[in-house]
Amino acid sequence: MEYSSKLIGERIRRERKRKGWNQYALLMNLNRSPEARRTVISWEKGKTLPPLDDMVNMCKLFNCELGYLLGEFPDRHRATTDICAETGLTTAAVEWLQLWKKISSKTRAYSREEIALRFINDLICFSHVEDLAEEAISFQQCLGQSIESLQSFIGPERKSAEMDLGRDGVMEDNIDSVLYYEYRAKELFGEFMEDLVGHSKLALRDLELKYKELFEG
Repeated sequence: MEYSSKLIGERIRRERKRKGWNQYALLMNLNRSPEARRTVISWEKGKTLPPLDDMVNMCKLFNCELGYLLGEFPDRHRATTDICAETGLTTAAVEWLQLWKKISSKTRAYSREEIALRFINDLICFSHVEDLAEEAISFQQCLGQSIESLQSFIGPERKSAEMDLGRDGVMEDNIDSVLYYEYRAKELFGEFMEDLVGHSKLALRDLELKYKELFEG
């Protein structure tokens, strides 16, 4: 693998700023003289590479793996990158889950973090969620095809109707019907989505009640 000194410098700078440090603060934490500021500038601009011992120390300071600073993977830990790739979760979501797991392992039973993890597991495995999602996708596809068919017919007919209106203010009955069906199709989709949200809220409320006593305990 080819390593980019520019990318390495960008990640050092990003992590330094994440800590809220200026370049002098980074030097102090690396047990280097403040006079070495030009060295940090050179690292961050990708002109030179830090020695291995400084790279290792920065990994400890930034709570990241060496591979991240070297540009081998996009997240601070390879495990996070792998989980994101396999599940589609965002980096922020994975890091929150990892933090909750870390806290829950060090606290009393039924801590808020442990309950949150249990809730997320139940939510993901809850069969109704998948059923509702499939139902929504199927309905949307059918409705989309219906609206496309209506629009292909409405286009020229609406133009003709506008010409009629321009002459004597009368719209043909068939145009009224087509426009009504277009309106009704959109209205039905709105009603369906309201029902879907309602079912989802009921399903989630069942889960909420299941964990309510644990949260209040």
